[in-house]
Amino acid sequence: MSLSKQLLVLISLIFFIVFSVNFLLSVNNIRSYLEGESQIHVQDTATSLGLSMSPHMADENDPILRTMMSAIFDMGYYREMRLLNVDGDELVRLTNTERLQGVPDWLIQWLPMETATAETELSSGWNIAGTLYVTSNPGYGYLKLYQQIKSTLTYSLVIFALTVLLLYLVL
Repeated sequence: MSLSKQLLVLISLIFFIVFSVNFLLSVNNIRSYLEGESQIHVQDTATSLGLSMSPHMADENDPILRTMMSAIFDMGYYREMRLLNVDGDELVRLTNTERLQGVPDWLIQWLPMETATAETELSSGWNIAGTLYVTSNPGYGYLKLYQQIKSTLTYSLVIFALTVLLLYLVL
């Protein structure tokens, strides 16, 4: 094997190793970031929605409770919202079982993301009147992760092809 071919193979191998390590670290960092952001998002939602709903908890049958929850829930970023009274009886439950399109099953199996759930207590006057649970929809995190994986792979392959072509021309 000629020296130029040996250099081409060696540089390609080094590029592949560096790319693989960088890619794995990047995917794990992005996944951790998205999980953290999801947790913050559902906690913020639970807190602000809980504060908004607290004055209406005096009457557990007040339709404004469901209306307020539905207004936030209909944005689609949540898998489930539940409102329980102080005795643990369920007053309102909203669920979204739809899966986002465009995310392959292998990604969900290989890179499981923790589904974030937050809770907040609602008060009526000085008494606790209930608890609100908000669970995120991990589909949006998977969609962002998949888009990042595709773009990273695309750009890396283009850079690799250009590097090999440049090496071929120079050597």
